[in-house]
Amino acid sequence: MHQKNATLQIESVSDLLQRLLLKDVFENYLWNLIMNYACVIVAAGLSSRMKNFKPLLQLGEQAVICHTVSHFADANIREIIVVTGFRGDELEAHLKEYAAAKTDFPSLHFVRNERFAETGMFDSCRLGLQAVCSQYMPDCDGVLLSPGDVPLVRPETVAAIRDCPAPMARPLCNGRRGHPVLLRKEVLPQIIAFDGDYGLHGAMEHTGMPISDVPVDDPWMLLDADTPEDFEILLAELTKFQTPSSPAPGR
Repeated sequence: MHQKNATLQIESVSDLLQRLLLKDVFENYLWNLIMNYACVIVAAGLSSRMKNFKPLLQLGEQAVICHTVSHFADANIREIIVVTGFRGDELEAHLKEYAAAKTDFPSLHFVRNERFAETGMFDSCRLGLQAVCSQYMPDCDGVLLSPGDVPLVRPETVAAIRDCPAPMARPLCNGRRGHPVLLRKEVLPQIIAFDGDYGLHGAMEHTGMPISDVPVDDPWMLLDADTPEDFEILLAELTKFQTPSSPAPGR
């Protein structure tokens, strides 16, 4: 009799834990449905170090920029803003075709940095953030920010940064910070207005608000496509990235 009661108690505790876990998952799902997130992807540069137009380089079955955009679409980001410049018409046409072929794809918008040849990446970031705040999602709760040439980022990494409650957050792996960066609505005016040194990093520090480094198991988010050598590494890592059980870079 005692053994039967003990078994029932264990089953009850197990059932309770399972229900609590499902409740947690469900509440997180509902929370993400009501939160308004946008993302800004910066792809305006000249690709001068690559010696080729890196957003449209073919990485596996799709272009580098399509990989980057897809991470945010998969994370339920409602508005995706891509800042273009060099070869902007070509890039925008490619992304429009890519999005049109997808089902339930988020809203995709473009902002053109006409002065791409004489301005830096942070200038393009500010243009994208201004467009979010003034036009595409004035009531946003936060913006995820990423360069267009960081194509291998785990969905779990995007979700971890998106769900971080800090005013600003960035992923951390093996002691190195990567992308995407989260900027919540309370810091956006200061980031947009910043005209000091050290770009986005300087702007984030200048706000005086807490910046959270979120630990993630995702060394791929540290890989970009600045040079031909970088792109060769991305090509070599693509298969491993697409196979969850594969060892990470350098392992």
